[in-house]
Amino acid sequence: MAIGAYCVATPTLFTLIQSVYVTLAANLSPAAPGLLVLRVALGASVLLVPTILMGITLPLIAQALNPFSDRLGKAIAWLYACNTGGAALGALVTSYLASFYCHG
Repeated sequence: MAIGAYCVATPTLFTLIQSVYVTLAANLSPAAPGLLVLRVALGASVLLVPTILMGITLPLIAQALNPFSDRLGKAIAWLYACNTGGAALGALVTSYLASFYCHG
């Protein structure tokens, strides 16, 4: 439920950080090195909460479904490894495909 609520709030949060960015960057040169740091910090501040919430979902479900089994750890670790590998592969493939279709 928290992820869903945050999803609904995200457009408002991005509007808010855009206003904060414009206010803080108004007197800086477009080439100022601090602007990148500011953009990353503001983006991370909005994305950190849902990232944590999504990251803890699987362990909490696994613990709730089987709270006393030590054997579940290896299965969950394997599932996490596959999930992480799939996410990394998906990010890599989509970036190459986007590059290919945008420049090709």
